[in-house]
Amino acid sequence: LCGGLALLYGVCLRDQPSSAPQNAADKRDMISWWCSMMVVLRQPQTWCLGGYAFLVWAPISIFAVLWGISFLHTTYLVTETRAAVWLSAVWIGVALGGPCLGWLLACLNRRCLPMVLGGILGAGASMVLVYQPGLPPVALIMVLFVMGVASSAQAISFAAVFDRQPAHLLGVASGFNNMTVVMGGFICQPIVGVILKSHALSRGSTVHAEYFLSDYQSALWLLPVCYLCSSLVAAMAVKETFCQPCAVDMQSPGVN
Repeated sequence: LCGGLALLYGVCLRDQPSSAPQNAADKRDMISWWCSMMVVLRQPQTWCLGGYAFLVWAPISIFAVLWGISFLHTTYLVTETRAAVWLSAVWIGVALGGPCLGWLLACLNRRCLPMVLGGILGAGASMVLVYQPGLPPVALIMVLFVMGVASSAQAISFAAVFDRQPAHLLGVASGFNNMTVVMGGFICQPIVGVILKSHALSRGSTVHAEYFLSDYQSALWLLPVCYLCSSLVAAMAVKETFCQPCAVDMQSPGVN
């Protein structure tokens, strides 16, 4: 569906002077877009920042978007409505974490350190969430909130992208980085589902399997692993810009 929409947008949407010849303008637009994309993709830091964004947001796509309500319903024996209310703490953490991390960036004048801290916080919170069941409701809500704050560090990857790209490549570069964020759910959600189903089927369950806490614990190891890997990427692969633009004003090859 997303690929189809992207193709439809590329074919139908245009931003050009009305006096420009249609065919020539279309050709220039397409060449410009592809050349800009190639310039962005040839930069190693594009992939490092995309990898970080993918890893630090994947736990939210896995848990808060899809499996969180059923996990809380099974683990804490509450209604799905109550589980959804508790799960909203994740999104509150995302909403509040972004501005707080922005303030931290201004104080530290660093990009990488808050990115590393986000991964470490998320790994700790997700391990407590998955492998320490039976938390009091207040403690559980705080753990969920910390997970949201940790994953809001994905916003820093966009700021780091802006540091590294000249003005005429910002749209393409930020779009690619945003795609890596979305890909976390596209790839990781089915992985968790396959693991859950395989554990349920190994017990002889039917197609409409009932998942137990042990099933979730066997599948949701992806949460802390993604967070830890995001910290490693930020610490070892992402280059610090000290919140300063460092892009070379490159022209896309083949575009006049």
